Amino acid sequence: MINKFYQHCEELFLNWRDNNLNWEGVPSNLFDIDYSPEPYFIVKEGKNPLYMLLTNPGSPMEFQHRSNAVESYKDFAAISREVYFSNQFANEGGVNAQRRLKKSIDFCQYLDYSGLINVETIPFHSATLDKNEALELPLKSNMIREYQEQLKSFLMDKPVLIVSACRSDESIHTGSIDQNKWLTFQCDLANINTSKLKMKKLTQKEDKTTSALFSDGVKHIVLTMGSNNLPSLDSL
Repeated sequence: MINKFYQHCEELFLNWRDNNLNWEGVPSNLFDIDYSPEPYFIVKEGKNPLYMLLTNPGSPMEFQHRSNAVESYKDFAAISREVYFSNQFANEGGVNAQRRLKKSIDFCQYLDYSGLINVETIPFHSATLDKNEALELPLKSNMIREYQEQLKSFLMDKPVLIVSACRSDESIHTGSIDQNKWLTFQCDLANINTSKLKMKKLTQKEDKTTSALFSDGVKHIVLTMGSNNLPSLDSL
């Protein structure tokens, strides 16, 4: 029996493909709506996967345009994986994105998970995203609210990793997470109780902790100063 979240993703994709999504409450210039939603894709197969909760897909690519739509989201997600790991993608400007995917796989194995699945807080493409505006979307858009309700239920008992940038003017500490409204919103979606997280220092520069892992059971957050990139395992 197909999981409810995956079924919802299929319905979202088919409604997008047929131009039947309800965009009421979503500002017209916020997302590239002619390009496929990308709620998840399997980065690495494995029986014990870690779910990496991202913000939203970035700038779209031509294969994601409605004119190239395939029969199902499952098929589309498989195509996406092939593209993202291809030499052509790297050669055409995707080398940094590909490097981030490979670092994500390495870090998921560092946490003792055998597989990795990326899931998106918002499934629609945009080159940039105003997160303050995005925080208002569940209050204004039934489509976004329903998607995030399905996502929250799906992630309730799943192993989750969120990677986030944080301020660089002070050492990372246990209160750093609660200073970020978007991150605390994601924590709620992922069923992460920030008061229970234990901090492990990952990297340090002089007297500042510059990246840290926060964990509570199967729930994890990595904070890094200045960017939302995972630290290299070579530096740990």
